[in-house]
Amino acid sequence: RIMIPDNVMPVPHEDSDRSTVAWMCKSSMDALIKKLLRAMITNDHFFVTLGGHGDGASGRGNNFGQSYMMQFHHVMEPIFDRLGMVLVSSNLAQEEGGVGATVASALAGRGIYGENDVVFMDAASKSGELTEKEKGAQDLFVRQALLSGLGDMTKEIIYDKTRKRVPIILDISGGKTTVERLHRDVHAHVGGVMANSGVLLPTHYNGEESKYNAKCWVERNDVQPDTTQRDNFEGQSWNHPGYIVHQSTARKLTLLFLHALDEALLLWQEEVLAKGNPLHGKHWHLLKEEEKILSALLATHASTTECGMLFHFLPRVCTTPMKGATEWTPRWNPYHSSLQSLMVKAGDTPEDLVELKESLLYKARDVRIPSQIVPEGEVDVGMIARSLPQQKSRGIGGSREKERLLLATTRHQRINHQRLLASNTSHLQSTASIKDRHLDADDNIVPGEGWAVNGHPSGFCDGTSNSVCKRNDASNCLLSGYNEGRGVLEVNGLSGWLVFDLKSVTQGIVLARIENWRAGDDEDPGRVRRRRTLKQSLPPTWKLEVSVNSKIQGSWSATELENICYSIGNDNMICVLWNDEERAALNMAGDVELAMRLVGTGGVSDTLGITHLYYA
Repeated sequence: RIMIPDNVMPVPHEDSDRSTVAWMCKSSMDALIKKLLRAMITNDHFFVTLGGHGDGASGRGNNFGQSYMMQFHHVMEPIFDRLGMVLVSSNLAQEEGGVGATVASALAGRGIYGENDVVFMDAASKSGELTEKEKGAQDLFVRQALLSGLGDMTKEIIYDKTRKRVPIILDISGGKTTVERLHRDVHAHVGGVMANSGVLLPTHYNGEESKYNAKCWVERNDVQPDTTQRDNFEGQSWNHPGYIVHQSTARKLTLLFLHALDEALLLWQEEVLAKGNPLHGKHWHLLKEEEKILSALLATHASTTECGMLFHFLPRVCTTPMKGATEWTPRWNPYHSSLQSLMVKAGDTPEDLVELKESLLYKARDVRIPSQIVPEGEVDVGMIARSLPQQKSRGIGGSREKERLLLATTRHQRINHQRLLASNTSHLQSTASIKDRHLDADDNIVPGEGWAVNGHPSGFCDGTSNSVCKRNDASNCLLSGYNEGRGVLEVNGLSGWLVFDLKSVTQGIVLARIENWRAGDDEDPGRVRRRRTLKQSLPPTWKLEVSVNSKIQGSWSATELENICYSIGNDNMICVLWNDEERAALNMAGDVELAMRLVGTGGVSDTLGITHLYYA
């Protein structure tokens, strides 16, 4: 059953009723019903995204299609399609790196997670009890997810035309306390699934018997991999759930959405029968409710929040809608959310800087894995969802395909296009660092050509069922489907300036996640390959210089780096490159040119890796 309590917390505990598969506050269920009605009435997309670092969130130990996010999509997509909606389900969970990975992604706000109607958070503690960092990471995740509905911050904050959707937050595992607090403090719409409910598991299931049935390859006539495919499957360990548990979680989410759809259709029918068409806007408009949530978020005293305590060095990121880009995958809209999409590139620099980019072995759909086909005689939930009668052409005077193409075109117009390359850039001499030092007219910034991207997976890795990721010739598990990758933009002392064109900056904030432990390759000065151990210090020659709009903001040696960089989780260092509170106070909107380079004397031995850039 679905538990729908009044707006009085606390939320139900796991052991309160094992027959309860999911819960959602009544006001939150009302909001979900409105969102579904809006999407049905306008024939719009409905975006559902999973983030976090919980065990098994990305589906480790199973094929990507077996993860609960993809299993949810497998059942719900044809139902949404039948009702005139386009369901987009994205699994953007980052298991590798734990809490640090969640912080790295969540801090970029909609830059990585995109626009959403519902966000699933799977961020359970590895130890069972949340640490202070994990509490802060969850709080950051939820706040940035909600703030992503704000759009660009301007003087007309709430009514800004760039406003997006304010999502409903569903806790999958480990985040009940966090969502409870956000519901109480800022009126956020929240819910969740009961992780320990076993009502949707087979009665004979003991957690280990036939836990996994993932495969790396199934023979096919049109594709013959040169690399031998693995017989065993990585990630099949005690802490990663098998396919049955993933399927059970997906069924719980499905029941929650089916309940909301049932209520939405019933409401629509009753209102139309009583008052006629069209359905009154109060039943599917959420503007006032979302304004209330956003206003409360912006009015929060940031330093007192769990997020603010985690980001004690810059707590205002917890009440600011952040943007960002990364070379990690999966990520929303990969071509427009990469660091490369923000770069001002030198004239001879390749359009795609990904080094050693391997071509895809194949792009066609994967064949079905025999062991994962529902046996004859058993209930095939997905097939039932797809067995509805064919729907006649409707609406815009064309076929269903034409209508969906129109919807896709509308969606494409809303996506942020690749940033235009900035002009009138040139070179800066390496001189003593003086904050706010302006460049001379003949001494400007020129983008360098020595930067490279390494570790980025091949293909289109957006975390959806349509992703085509890691299908390169060298892969020994082509059917894994995993989208998780750790790309990094690398530089050394000979690389020159790295220049970013940041659009619509109003709050004077630029941060970066950097990897200062990368060491140079003596055999190839143009590459940064070897890893310096964390205990080894940077060479004394190392020095980083940062400029904003041709004005030097700072120059930091290896020992001075700790003054601007802070460790949040394992191997997760966030550095404050620019913090202009005066700009934020004046709400000075405008584009910003951010440039950085290594200006020490160490040449190839001076190295740096950048994985994420954040700004507001």
